Amino acid sequence: MKKVYIFIDVESANQLLAEGFIDENWHLVFFMRNDPRSNPEVKKCKSQLGQQCKIFQEPRMDRDFLEDNLKLRIGQYHQKANATAKFVIISQEQVFDNTIKIIKKDGRHCIRLSDLNYNNIVNALQLEPSHKESTLNESIFSSEALKVIRNLRTVSSKRRPTKLDSFKNYLSNFFLGLDYKEEMAAIILEELIQKEVVIVKAERVKYRLF
Repeated sequence: MKKVYIFIDVESANQLLAEGFIDENWHLVFFMRNDPRSNPEVKKCKSQLGQQCKIFQEPRMDRDFLEDNLKLRIGQYHQKANATAKFVIISQEQVFDNTIKIIKKDGRHCIRLSDLNYNNIVNALQLEPSHKESTLNESIFSSEALKVIRNLRTVSSKRRPTKLDSFKNYLSNFFLGLDYKEEMAAIILEELIQKEVVIVKAERVKYRLF
C-alpha cells in the first residue's frame, strides 16, 4: 500500500479527523510552537493516529520561518521516503509551488491543496477510497455522539479499545477539554450502547460504526 504524507497544520488535521476518515496509509506531518503535550487537540490527534501523526515543535512561528522550515522538512521527507509515496501540502500559499515542481521533477506525485477534505485528497491523488460507505442513520445521534463515531472510524480496527474500561478512557480523553468530561463521557457511552453502535458483552467492546 502506497504511503501518503500530508503536510498540514493542527486545525486542518482536526478538521480532517472530524470528517471521520483517515486512511491507514496516510501520515500527517505538522508543526507546533508550544509543547504538543500541552495541547488537548494534539493529544486527541495523537491518541487516534499514533504513528500516523508526526509533530515538529518549532521555537518560532512567524510566517517566513515556518514556510522555510516546512519546505526543508518536505525536502527531507522527499529524500527518505519510498519513491512510490505521495505528498500533499495543505496550504493556500503559492510559496510552496517551486518546491513542489522540484519534487515532481524527481518523479514523485506531489500536490498542493487549499480546500481540505477527504474526497479532495483522494481525487487529487487518484486513489481508491479505502473506507466503507456508511449506512448508519446519523440523524438519530446527538452531535457529540456523532463526533465520537466519526473519530472512531479514523482509528484502525486493530487499535480501537476492546475492553470497556479502555473505551471509557478513550471517551474521557476525547472530551479532554471539557470541565465535565467524565459526565459527558458517561452520557455518550450510554447513547452509543442504546443505539447499538457499541456492543458490550462481558466487559468486551465491539463496534458497528458504518
